[in-house]
Amino acid sequence: MKEIIRVERKRILSLRNFLILSAAILIFSIFSSIMSLNNYNVYDSQGNIIMSSKDNLKESKLDKHKILLDEKAIKDVVESKDKSKYLYNSNLFILVASNYEKKIEELTSDDIKNFYNQRIVNVKKNIGGAGYIEDIDKLASEGEKLNTPLRLGYAEGWKNLNNDMVDFGTVVIVVIPFIILPVFAKDPKTRMRQLYIATKHGKKTLAKIKIITGFEVGAMIYITAVLIFSLSKLLILGFKGASLPIQSSVSYLFCPYNLTYLQQYLLNVTIGFMAMLIMVSTTLLFTSIVDQILSGALFVTFFCAIMTMLPKNNFEINHYLKAFLPYHMINFNKYYIHPEIYNIAGKVIPTYVLVILISLLVFIISTISTMAISNMKLSSKLK
Repeated sequence: MKEIIRVERKRILSLRNFLILSAAILIFSIFSSIMSLNNYNVYDSQGNIIMSSKDNLKESKLDKHKILLDEKAIKDVVESKDKSKYLYNSNLFILVASNYEKKIEELTSDDIKNFYNQRIVNVKKNIGGAGYIEDIDKLASEGEKLNTPLRLGYAEGWKNLNNDMVDFGTVVIVVIPFIILPVFAKDPKTRMRQLYIATKHGKKTLAKIKIITGFEVGAMIYITAVLIFSLSKLLILGFKGASLPIQSSVSYLFCPYNLTYLQQYLLNVTIGFMAMLIMVSTTLLFTSIVDQILSGALFVTFFCAIMTMLPKNNFEINHYLKAFLPYHMINFNKYYIHPEIYNIAGKVIPTYVLVILISLLVFIISTISTMAISNMKLSSKLK
C-alpha cells in the first residue's frame, strides 16, 4: 500500500513540479521579506533616506532597548526624553499614544498611572458589538491576566511573519486544491485504477489510497511553503522576540489573550493547516463524485468565489458561517484584534479554539463521506 501511495503521489505532484513550486515560493518569500525590510528605512520630508533599514534595525536589536512598559517608561515618552528616530523609540511612542484619546503631551500623572486600566477599557471597546455585555466582560477579563508591566523589545521578524502569513496563507490554501484535482480523476494513460482493483483487497483500499495521497500532497505543499516563508522572514528580519507578548505591538495592544509571538505563530500555522484540510477534503469529496478534473476545477473556483462574495455586515453570517470557512479562517488578525464571542455552556470560548474544533469535525465528515461515496461508485461499476 505504501508503494502504491508513493506512485500516486508522484502522479499528482512529481519531484520536478514540487521543486519548481518550492522555487517559486522561495522567490516570493525572499521578495516579500526584502519589501518588509525596506519599510524600516527612515525618510526626510523630501523623501530622502536619512537612516537605512539596516542601521535602524541594528540599533533597535540591542539589549539595552529591552524595557518594561512601567510608569517611568511612559513618563519618559510623555517628556520626550528620547528624540531619536530609531524603530525602538517610534514603536514605544506609537504604543503609548494608541492607548489614549489625548495627545501624548497632554497626558497627566493620573493618565500615566492608569495606563493598564485604560487598556482594559479599550479592550472592551474593541470587542463591543460582538456579543452580550456579560460575555464582553468575561472576554475582557482575560486581558487583565496579562503580565504587567509589558516587556518590550525587538520582535520585528515575528511581527512581520505573523502579519504577512494572512495573504501568503490565503494563496497557498487556494492553490493546493487545484494541484490535487487529479486524485480521483480518471487516468487513461496509466490505467492505475484497474491495476489497484486487480490486486488483493484493491477494491477496499482504492478510496483510502487516494484520500491519503490527497492529504499527503496537500500537507507536503503547506508545510514546505510555511517553512520556506517563515525562514525567509526570520533570517532577514531576525529571530529575536519570540517570547515577548503580542501586546508589545501596537496592532495587538488590545488583544484580550495572553499570548507570545511564538504562540501566535503556532496558532496561525495550525489554523492554516486546518483550513488546508477543509479545502482538500471538500475538493476530494466533490471530485470523487464527478471524476472529472474540469468539473473539479469549476467547483474549487466557485467555492472560492462564494467565500469572497458573502456579505460583510451581516452578523449571523459572519458569526455562524464565515468564521469557519477556509478563506476567512486564514484572516488570522481577527482572532486577536476583533475576536468573535462564542459562549458555550456559560464559558466564553476563544474563536481560534472553536475554529480548530469545527474545522476538524468538517474534515472528518468530509473524509468519511468521500470514502463512502467512492466505495459505492466503485462497487456499482464492478457489478
